[in-house]
Amino acid sequence: MVDPYDEATDDPKLIAGVEMIGRTGSVSFHISYDDRDEHVPTFWVAIAEHGTSKGPHHTLGAGFDPLSAVMKLCSALVDGGRCRYCHKPTAFDEDFTGPDFGEQLLCWYKYDETKKSFVRSCEGTTGSPESKTNDN
Repeated sequence: MVDPYDEATDDPKLIAGVEMIGRTGSVSFHISYDDRDEHVPTFWVAIAEHGTSKGPHHTLGAGFDPLSAVMKLCSALVDGGRCRYCHKPTAFDEDFTGPDFGEQLLCWYKYDETKKSFVRSCEGTTGSPESKTNDN
């Protein structure tokens, strides 16, 4: 039987997701799990901290493996933002494999197998970014 923890941590989307969190301007990232209660499945929590004029702001994503927690955090951080290149609202989907649904309305962050990174759907159609921070 395959250990779901090993399977989730071997997925290249995990590293790409952590890098994506950094590109949102996160000043810190933390991931941990809780397995203390034998009546509750082990769960993972990924937390990003962003600095604001009012002090630190924390956002979290949770799941039953590290990959799920990181992908949920990416979605929480990216969905509803605004792309600084094409100025469309941003959306994140780790498994975006269908037709380019809504690309006229949204700038999707999709996983690129070749680059092993989440890339904007407008990448290549707008100006080249000067830095890799604050993509959305």
